[in-house]
Amino acid sequence: MKKKEKEGSTLPESRISRKKEKLLEDSEELYHLLADHMKDLVWLLDLNLNIKYISPSVEKLTGYNLNEIQNITLEKLLSKTSFDKAKKFFSAEMTKALAAPDDYVLKRSLELELNCRDGCMIWTENTFSFIRDEHRKPVSILCEGRDITDRRRAEKALRESEAWHRRSEERYRNILDNMEEAYYEVDLKGDLTFFNATAVTNLGYSNDEMMGMNFRKYVDKENEQKVFEAFHRVFVTGEFSKGVDWELISKNGEKKPIESSISLMKDVDGNPVGFRGIIRDITERKRAEEALRESERKFRSLTETAQDIILTIDMKGIITYANPAAASMAGRNDLVGKVLRDFISPEVVNQHLEMLDKHRRGFTGTMSYESQISARDHDGLIYFDVKSTTLFYHGKPSGVLIIARDSTERKRTEEQIRLLAIVDTLTGLFNRRGFITLAEQQLKTAYRTEKKQLLFFIDLDGLKMINDTYGHDEGDHALQKTAMILKQTFRESDIIGRLGGDEFAVLVVDDDELQKNILKRLKERIKEESTVSDVSYKISMSIGVAEYDPSRPCKVEELMLEADRLMYIQKKEKKQAGGYHI
Repeated sequence: MKKKEKEGSTLPESRISRKKEKLLEDSEELYHLLADHMKDLVWLLDLNLNIKYISPSVEKLTGYNLNEIQNITLEKLLSKTSFDKAKKFFSAEMTKALAAPDDYVLKRSLELELNCRDGCMIWTENTFSFIRDEHRKPVSILCEGRDITDRRRAEKALRESEAWHRRSEERYRNILDNMEEAYYEVDLKGDLTFFNATAVTNLGYSNDEMMGMNFRKYVDKENEQKVFEAFHRVFVTGEFSKGVDWELISKNGEKKPIESSISLMKDVDGNPVGFRGIIRDITERKRAEEALRESERKFRSLTETAQDIILTIDMKGIITYANPAAASMAGRNDLVGKVLRDFISPEVVNQHLEMLDKHRRGFTGTMSYESQISARDHDGLIYFDVKSTTLFYHGKPSGVLIIARDSTERKRTEEQIRLLAIVDTLTGLFNRRGFITLAEQQLKTAYRTEKKQLLFFIDLDGLKMINDTYGHDEGDHALQKTAMILKQTFRESDIIGRLGGDEFAVLVVDDDELQKNILKRLKERIKEESTVSDVSYKISMSIGVAEYDPSRPCKVEELMLEADRLMYIQKKEKKQAGGYHI
C-alpha cells in the first residue's frame, strides 16, 4: 500500500486526514468572514486563475452582482493588459514556489485594471498569497484588492500637470527668445522689469540701460498722456487691451509706429503688481494703409472723371458704388442701395442674373458681354460693352466691379455695315450670308421653344431663257418681281433671302400655317402677277419644302440641301410635263 501511495495513486475518501478537513473548514470560514466584514475585494483563484470565490464587495466595485460574477472568468474581468500581466506574474511565482515549497512565500502586490459592468475601468492594488495543502504545495491563490482608481487618476493628473508646466515653461522661454514681437513687463510706475531681445533691438538700448527704465523715456510728449490713459484704463477695469497705437522713440531718436497689447499682472492674492504686453512694429502696416488711401484717392479721381459707367454691386445685385457717369445715365444721384436689375432692359435681365451667379461661384477672371438699358431722355435703348470682375474679401466673393462703355453709336454703325453685308442689292432681300445667319439664329430659338419650322427652297424657272431672249435687264426685272411675290405671300416675321442667281429661300418662323395653304397663296400671287404683266413670259417657280423638327435638330444648310433636292424633283417633273408652272 505504501508503494502505491508513493507512486501517486488516489487514496480513498475515508483516508483523507482530519487535519486537511479542518484546514478546508477553517479556510471556508475565513473566506466568509472576509467577505462579510471587508470593503475591499477578496477573491480566491485556483492555480489556473479560475475564480473559485469572490466577495460581495465586487458589486460595489464593478457593478456585477454575485450571480453574474459566477459566470465571469478572470480574463473577462480584467483588461487584456492586466490579464496578461497577471498570467506572467503567477507563472513566475509558481515556478519559484514549486522549486522551494517550504521556503518561498508569495506576498507581493500587483496593480490590475478591472472591467466594470457599465464599460468603465477601475484600478485595484492587489496583494496575493498561496494557500497550501499539508504538503506545503500551493493549491490556490488568495487575493485582496483595493480600489486605487482615484489615486491613479490623481497621479496621472499630477504627471500631466508637471509635464504641461515643463512644456509651458520651455515653450514660454522659446517663444520669448525667438518671437519677432517685443515682450515687456512693467511695474505700476511704468518701469521696465522684464523684456525680451526684440524689445532691446527696437529701442537700441542695452539690457542694463533698459532695466528699470520708465515708459516716458521712450514715449514722446504727444503720446505720453495717451499711453498713460491706456494703462490706467486697464488698471481700473482689469480688462485686456489689445490695440493701442503710439510711437516708440529709440535711443538714436528715431520714431517707430507700434501697436501694443496691455494686460494687468496680479500677485497670488489678486493684487495688481504691474502690466505686461506685446509690442508689434506696424511700420509696414502704416505704409500699406497710406498706400491704400492713396490708391483710393486715385481710384476716386479716376472714377469721378471717367466717361465710362463704373459700378460696384454686392452679391445680391445691390449697388454699393456708382460714379457720376452712372448717375447721369440713370438721371438720379441715389443709385447706391438700389437694385441694378431695375435699370436694365428686360431683354437682358437673365443675362445679368447669369453673370451675377457666375461671380457668386467665385469666377476669378473678367467677363465681357454686351448689355442694354433704358436711359432717361434717350430715344430707344442704349447699348453698352460691359466688363465685370469678382471682388473678394478674405478669399470669398463679396461683390462685382462693373465697367460699362456706351457702344450705341458703334452698334448703329455696325448694324448699317451688317445690313450692307447681308442684303441683296437687286431685290432688297437677304443675301445668302444674311439668310443663313438669321435662319440659324431662328432655328436655335425653335429648338429652345420646341417649335417646328418650314424651309422653302424656290427656283425661278427659265431665268436663262429670259436673259437670252429679252436681255439681262429683263432677267433682273423677273428676279425683282419674284422677290415682290415672295414678300406679298409670306409674313414680315418670315425670313426671305435670295441665295444667288435664280435661287430663293424662305424660313417660315411659325409652322401653325399649313404648307398647302402657303403654296396656294403663292400660286394666287403668281397668277395675279401674270394677269397684269406686259411681258410675253410668265413667272414660274419650282419649290421644295423641308421641315425642321426640334426633336432632331440640324443646321440650316442641311435643311436647304433637303429642300433643294425636293425642288429639283419638282423641276424635273415640270420639264417632263412640257412646261413650267407651280
